[in-house]
Amino acid sequence: VTVTLSVSYENPVFIAGDPTLNGGDPAAVRIRNVGGNSFEIRLQEPNNLDGSHTAETVSWMVVEAGSYELADGTRLQAGTTNSSRLSPQGFDTVNFSDPFSGTPTLLSQVQSFNEADWVVTRTDAITGSSFGLTMQEEQARNDGTHLSETIGWLAIEPGEADDGDTLIDAGTSAVLIDHNPATISFNQSFSSSPALLAKLSSFYGGDPSNLRLSGISASGFTALVDEEQSFDREVLHVAEQGSWLALTGPSGTLEGVAV
Repeated sequence: VTVTLSVSYENPVFIAGDPTLNGGDPAAVRIRNVGGNSFEIRLQEPNNLDGSHTAETVSWMVVEAGSYELADGTRLQAGTTNSSRLSPQGFDTVNFSDPFSGTPTLLSQVQSFNEADWVVTRTDAITGSSFGLTMQEEQARNDGTHLSETIGWLAIEPGEADDGDTLIDAGTSAVLIDHNPATISFNQSFSSSPALLAKLSSFYGGDPSNLRLSGISASGFTALVDEEQSFDREVLHVAEQGSWLALTGPSGTLEGVAV
């Protein structure tokens, strides 16, 4: 699906939240043909499946790469990196150009389509100065190689925020999200269901996986860790942390001052 943006970007960072759980087969989000004012987005099932998937809801966000401060003082940073590393090869270390005083909420997304194999990002060791980043193909292929992809990332100070138009809730869960649905509550007082971007943000379990979302409302959402079954049939996953960014506002835009 081609998405046309209302403004143009010079160095856009594209972040898509993990999809809902309308269809039971594993699915992740892929982005390609990133331009200054448009991009293409689709769902992707692992290679061992037929590729046909029911419609899901996916929220997305585009940020000009850089460091910003919102009207209420909340700090936000976004950027891209290129990597061909899969999780058996370890993690790349990505350093923040403008470190945070505490641990930020972090989201990441492959935003190129240089190789068609199913792939997701995983992050770990998130601190105020850096984080670890890697990719995962389906388990039957994850010991192989993957072409270098452009990966976008977004870090924001956790908590409630407001740029004067858009209400924001950012956070990271305790270690409680596994293959069983877990309920996450927002701190922000939304009046309606927000756009929700949520991702795994730990690496306690190494099997390839991503989040699937349901029950998104003004008060919170439900998430589970969804493993694929290309190597074996089990989908049990140890508890992980998940990070989220929820936003709602009449303009659909977020404004900050570059710092």
